[in-house]
Amino acid sequence: MSIFVGNLPFRAEQNDVAELFAPYGEVVTCSLPLER
Repeated sequence: MSIFVGNLPFRAEQNDVAELFAPYGEVVTCSLPLER
């Protein structure tokens, strides 16, 4: 399953997002655009 999360702060990093969603299930990959 893939989800899109918008309006993330520019300082958000992959680990931050993965930790945020970890309680809801395993986060296999997390991709953030390089140019936001």
